[in-house]
Amino acid sequence: MLIKDFIDLINHGEAIAIIGSGVSTDAGLPSWWNLFDIIADQIDSSRLSIKSAIDLKNKNKLPEAFQSLANITTREDIHRKVIDVIKKIQKPGYYHTQMADWPFKFYITTNYDHLLEKACCSSLLPVGNRGDEIRKLTAGAKDIVWHMHGSSEIDPESSQIVVCKNDYNEFYPHSNIVDTLNSLLKGFRCVYIGFGFNDIDFNRVIEAVGRQAYLGRPSYAFLDVNFDDSQEREKCQRLRDEYNIEVIPYHSNGTDHSELHSIIKSYSYLLCRRSILDGCTPTGTPDYSPQVTSLRVQSNLDLAELTSTNPSLKQTLVGARVIAKIRECPKISEEILTNTIANTNYSKSAISEAIKHIRTLDILKNQVPLELNEIYINKLKLVQAKIDLLKDRFFASLKNHIKDSNIDTDLIDDVVKLVAGFLNELCREKGLGVAQNLTTSNAEQIARRNVALLSSTPEYLKRCKSYDEALVFIDLASSVLSHPLEVESEYLGLLCQCYFGQHLIGASSGLSQMDLDLITNTFYILDASVIVSLLADESKNNSFTL
Repeated sequence: MLIKDFIDLINHGEAIAIIGSGVSTDAGLPSWWNLFDIIADQIDSSRLSIKSAIDLKNKNKLPEAFQSLANITTREDIHRKVIDVIKKIQKPGYYHTQMADWPFKFYITTNYDHLLEKACCSSLLPVGNRGDEIRKLTAGAKDIVWHMHGSSEIDPESSQIVVCKNDYNEFYPHSNIVDTLNSLLKGFRCVYIGFGFNDIDFNRVIEAVGRQAYLGRPSYAFLDVNFDDSQEREKCQRLRDEYNIEVIPYHSNGTDHSELHSIIKSYSYLLCRRSILDGCTPTGTPDYSPQVTSLRVQSNLDLAELTSTNPSLKQTLVGARVIAKIRECPKISEEILTNTIANTNYSKSAISEAIKHIRTLDILKNQVPLELNEIYINKLKLVQAKIDLLKDRFFASLKNHIKDSNIDTDLIDDVVKLVAGFLNELCREKGLGVAQNLTTSNAEQIARRNVALLSSTPEYLKRCKSYDEALVFIDLASSVLSHPLEVESEYLGLLCQCYFGQHLIGASSGLSQMDLDLITNTFYILDASVIVSLLADESKNNSFTL
């Protein structure tokens, strides 16, 4: 399932991304093995013998294989040929776009291309691996991409391509590059993507760092794992035990990495992405506090009551609470009703006035004790029938969203029930945020607010029966919150109204107790309607919530 610690790590903006060749391969660039074949074919066309280089490649000794090609021509020639191949692809891939949007502090890549920078519209600064470039990685480095194995676009005086064995020998095991890498890996938690952990020299560095790391603060790696293969299971265990890297596994089908695509997409819904931060610095996973919302709404109601020319708002709320209690407890006496409601937020005199007014309406069967008449009860039943019909349509709409998903047909109903339950809980606990989403067309505001609304999903996903089910859950929940269909918008709006109404009239004991606890623990220096509104407006997470 989705890992809350991983989400919090990214959202704090202090993690660094380690980008491997798999990210660029997805964009159309050749893998290391294919890159060798391309260069080898170019040299072979010159009628030069490359048999020894191919033999080394077949033994998975790629640096040595490239070095063998360099021995036939020159190392500089191999570097030029590599750069020419890399420059042919200029369009970022899906993973470039996603990783550039996640709020990492900075990036380290072994790739030569600049597709990550292009994906972020050049707001990420490329840094080379020679001369004064290394100093740019000192304390305070932010929003940079360090091409530790060289770059296809940085001047050769500031960047050296690392591809041949002699290139590796100049850097590993001891150089200012390795020392800098060592220092960065010790100082920051990392997220690896596109890495197969097959580079022996690079692995030695992260293994040495892992031995000194605190086990409670692991780095993470997205890794293609076949758990039916004992060697791959052992690899995951070794990464955890020796490198302090927790694996976020996925399973590929040949060259199809669509499962990783879905996992990255699901995590993106829960992250404070650059595209929605609007230049702000990430400070952690935002949450939508029902307590702050409750007090802010109550304060604004108080203010509206004070400034209204017709101060009947509180009278209406008291009357609604009285009717709700009569419906809940038919034939209740006025004394018991008054004492019960007076224990919440209303004075006995206000309650008595409300009961007096209700007796003048044609909704009571008995004046003493108090009981609603059949006409009113039938109206309530008609409303309930309409709500039930809307609920059925809502469930059918959710089901239609995922009818073509990759989960078993018999699990679709389970996912729909889980998502419906989650959305119901959101409307109860964070209803103002849901309502705001339903009433705005600003996609950026919706995306920001969704990060806060969806922050509780990692715990909720534990109820899913499989990883695929969890991915469908998060995709469906986010889709409904972002782009609800008409029936979905109508149903969620009704839920928000219902829970909001319960809160306003004090019909929910849980909400009333929450208000009481908040008031009990609040020291009011200024009028509540002023101070609470100010606190909510100036909250650092306000743009993601209210």
